[in-house]
Amino acid sequence: MMFKQFLVACMAAVAFPLAVSAIPADPQLKQVRQPDGSVLTIRIWGDEWHNMVLTSDGVPLYRNKLSGAFEYARLSGDTLAGSGIVAVEAAARDARAQAYVASLDIAALKNASARVRKKGKSKLQPNKVKVNNFPTTGSPKCLVILMEFSDLKFETENPNQFFTDMLNKEGFTYSNGANGSVRDFYVASSAGKFSPEFVVEGPVELSQSYAYYGRNGSYDSDVNFGEAITEVCEALDDEIDFSQYDTDGDGFVDNIYFYYAGYAESDTGIDTYIWPHSYYLHGYGVQLTLDGVQVDRYSCGNELRSGSGKPTGISTFVHEFAHVLGLPDLYATDSYVQMSQVDPGYWDTMASGTYNNDMNTPPLFSAYERAELGWLEYTDLSIDVDISLDLPNLGDSNKAYRVKVPGNDNEFFVIENRQQKGWDEFLPGHGMLLWHIDVDEDAWLGNTVNNDPDHQRVDIVEADGDSSISSDDGDPFPGTSNVTEVGIISWDEADLARVYDIVEDGENISFSFFGADYRLPAPTGLAVSEVEDESFTIEWTSGGNDWSYALNVLKDDGQGGYTAVPGYQNVSVGAVDSYTVTGLEPSTNYKVELWGYFGEYTSSAATIDVTTGQIAFNKAKPAGLSVTDVTPAGFTAVWDSLDGADDYIVTLSQHVYSSQTVTHGYDFAGKGDGMPDGWETNSVQYNSSIGWYGEAAPALRLATGDNYLTVAYSDVMIDDLSMWCRSSVEGNKLRVEIADDAGWRTLASLDVPTDGTVLSVHVGQTGTLRLVFERAGGYMVIDDVEAECKEITRNVVSRYDEVSTGGQTSFTFDGLDNKATYGYVVTGVSGQERSLPSVECVIDLSAQSGIIDTEASAFEGETRVYDMQGRLMPDESLQPGIYIIKTGNQPARKVIVH
Repeated sequence: MMFKQFLVACMAAVAFPLAVSAIPADPQLKQVRQPDGSVLTIRIWGDEWHNMVLTSDGVPLYRNKLSGAFEYARLSGDTLAGSGIVAVEAAARDARAQAYVASLDIAALKNASARVRKKGKSKLQPNKVKVNNFPTTGSPKCLVILMEFSDLKFETENPNQFFTDMLNKEGFTYSNGANGSVRDFYVASSAGKFSPEFVVEGPVELSQSYAYYGRNGSYDSDVNFGEAITEVCEALDDEIDFSQYDTDGDGFVDNIYFYYAGYAESDTGIDTYIWPHSYYLHGYGVQLTLDGVQVDRYSCGNELRSGSGKPTGISTFVHEFAHVLGLPDLYATDSYVQMSQVDPGYWDTMASGTYNNDMNTPPLFSAYERAELGWLEYTDLSIDVDISLDLPNLGDSNKAYRVKVPGNDNEFFVIENRQQKGWDEFLPGHGMLLWHIDVDEDAWLGNTVNNDPDHQRVDIVEADGDSSISSDDGDPFPGTSNVTEVGIISWDEADLARVYDIVEDGENISFSFFGADYRLPAPTGLAVSEVEDESFTIEWTSGGNDWSYALNVLKDDGQGGYTAVPGYQNVSVGAVDSYTVTGLEPSTNYKVELWGYFGEYTSSAATIDVTTGQIAFNKAKPAGLSVTDVTPAGFTAVWDSLDGADDYIVTLSQHVYSSQTVTHGYDFAGKGDGMPDGWETNSVQYNSSIGWYGEAAPALRLATGDNYLTVAYSDVMIDDLSMWCRSSVEGNKLRVEIADDAGWRTLASLDVPTDGTVLSVHVGQTGTLRLVFERAGGYMVIDDVEAECKEITRNVVSRYDEVSTGGQTSFTFDGLDNKATYGYVVTGVSGQERSLPSVECVIDLSAQSGIIDTEASAFEGETRVYDMQGRLMPDESLQPGIYIIKTGNQPARKVIVH
């Protein structure tokens, strides 16, 4: 009811600038007969306050008032005049006419005509006018007066009875195609809330000819029509008590509708005919007071329809009377160019819908118009919901949805269902209409609602994207183009909602509405089951078949934070309600973040904390392997105790290294499926663009910060590693990690250049390493990975093959070759069950150190461990690498820890 509200506000201010209104010209092509007998096809643009006649191919015409012929127009100063060349159909133009039409600046002619309109409206408008607060509910009486002219009388037999029936009779029909009265239309449009009674008086014969009262002034308007009103009302003053038509007691007759005999200018183009319109008598400078009330606001319409010669349909009256109730014109009232482009066309009675079914069946008022007149209450849709809805036919249900634009009370959208039945039978199509409304007080009061082609204020959002009147059938959803979704976007380009899955089933419309502020709820029912030492399963309540889910798994870092678990970052798990996470560490705290997504929308995350179970004994393995008390012929092995173990078994092997280096590697020719056993990557992307691979395509592409490549061999020790790399941006690095019992230890962090380059790193004998992408931006590629390796043969020392330690966590090996390299492994025993073998601990008894004896003597009889830089290492488990062991004053030994 915003329009009504600001009308009331204007009344409180006493007055507002006058708005003039009229029906638009009939947009259909028409044929007229020229004085020479030829037939010319024309189109009329405009309304009472400015109009123009064009040929069917858009050439402006001028009607010669002396000959009565339509001529091609020319510019005469700021106005149009005749060229003297009688217009004919385009195909019949002779060389002279063709040359003249080709020389015309048609845009200039049209623009000059538009300027005339603006001047004309401005000149005719009085400065102030009282708002007519005509009632829109109940059964108010409305005065209708019939007028005829000195040279033209009503052709309709018994015109008073005819118009009384046409306006009031339920189910009115007539030979002109009428299928209901004006009152029937308003009862249907208002859902029974408004049933006006039209009181018909006259006809009254005027003193002058039709052409006198229909004559246009300099600005196209009927300048003498005010005289006709004054003459008719004064003639009926003794018969009519005009005061009874002042229903609101404001001292003004609410409105008088005048039917005049004959045809209208709006569908003939003849400028001596009267154009149906609504206006104010004081706009002509006339003050007429009868029975103590002032006659001012009026509407008028014609008797006969051009072409048929039969009484014109009810549409003109319906349209003009709607102005009395407060509705504006929805066609572009300020420029003929816009009339077929920026209005609701045949969908609305306040636009070209006036002409539906030859003006006999105007379409019902839209949901917006009904709401403005107090006949409909919207069902509001909030933009923070996700909902599926049904919408019955507006004419049957008087139901529509509204979507408000946050922060702007004047802008909103209306969703309605229109079906081709009843008064809507002659609509151009059927389905769901989406209206975009943006109320502006000046535009409504000035009757310029849809004059701005870049900002229409009562606009249909066309399903087919075509705003021209010729494609009105493509405006509804799904419509002729089967468009099943549409975005609701405000004038400031805010994306408010999405209407989708639009289905028309018979006369019913169903659709889903997804507001932009809607947030999918976080998954519910999140729980943990089947917790194992290296895995667990999470379960949740599914949101439906259309929902999919994704998760993160984070590991407690023991310092109050969490780190991402490789391979479990933004993992899409699909449309499921459970998922098993594997490859975890025993007795470790994890956090799972789970969220759902539906179409373009993502929910907030639900979280749950999980602690993996204690590792099963048969999956555990002894850790913390090291050596102490090293002698030229032996050493003591030590390790950490293993929970549940009641004994340990040790096995010692002598390492025999190949004297030759062998090269292993992979070029990604077979992508992931072709990688060697033990290799692994979590990337599934490859690059075959020129310049982005090594010797041959493809290269492995690492695009996210958790992407990695694991290189592993069980039968060789890697000494050196090289790979071809290239980064898309500067700043990316490749981290080289070596595996140990505690996880991964960083060996080096390599800068990745932006040109293709081979990077190398010395590993120092390891069986497993990992290359991790340290992403600063963009991506990198890896290709042609080569590992320089030495093959190992492990010969078990027979007297140390699976020897029990008696439950001790240390064991002394002696009688060994002081020039050999040995490795030992430990297996835990619990009853009849064995653990997994430990990682091998390797010691080279032949290695000597440069550590001086004076430092060693300070720890006579004790064992100390140093790194290769001579730094004393703490007394705890060593990370994989090469160390120097000193015991008392004995020679130092090199130990390799894997």
